[in-house]
Amino acid sequence: DDGQSLWIGSRRGQISIFSFLQMSTSSTWFAHSKSNVNGLAVTEMSSGNREASVWSCGDDGRVCVWDTKGMLLD
Repeated sequence: DDGQSLWIGSRRGQISIFSFLQMSTSSTWFAHSKSNVNGLAVTEMSSGNREASVWSCGDDGRVCVWDTKGMLLD
C-alpha cells in the first residue's frame, strides 16, 4: 500500500480501495459472498515488484488473501 489509500470492507461482502490521490475508488470486488467483511489486514511489499496484499475475514468463515486488483491469492 502506498499510504495514500483506504481499504474498506462492507456488510455486503465487498472490499474497496479508495485512493486519496485520485479522490475515488480505484478497485472494488466481492470478497465474501452474502456476508459481512469483519476484518482487513494490509501487508506492504517493500522490496521487489510485488504489490501490497490484503487479508480478509468474513461471516462466511473464510480467511482470504487478495492482491490490489481483487485476485484471490490464497
